[in-house]
Amino acid sequence: MLSIYSARFAEQDITFDAEIEAPEKLTCSEITFCAILSNVLENAMHAVRKQSSQDRRVYLSIFERSGHLLMLEKNPTDTPPVFSDGIPVTAREGHGIGVQSIIYYVEQEHGQYQFYLDGRDFTVPILL
Repeated sequence: MLSIYSARFAEQDITFDAEIEAPEKLTCSEITFCAILSNVLENAMHAVRKQSSQDRRVYLSIFERSGHLLMLEKNPTDTPPVFSDGIPVTAREGHGIGVQSIIYYVEQEHGQYQFYLDGRDFTVPILL
């Protein structure tokens, strides 16, 4: 999954900075992890494509601590999303499915998620 998105980011001149320290055995199924990761990265890719060249970057960190898998994604945005109950929402038809998928899969694993702005960075921490 990481190599696919790394190539897609490179094709679109998006800097992809990933720090990965994942354990050999994940704390959830590989399918669930890939579903969460692909939705997080797909959303980030769509968001940063709208940015100027110096702001076309995505940061991803994945690591394990105390038996939990932690994922953190950040990307800059000039257009802050609209939040409803802490969830980014959109009125654009056919959009918002990725966020709903992230929430669904994280909740299936009894994990935690959050979406927020940290300055200009849209930030998504996930704990599984």
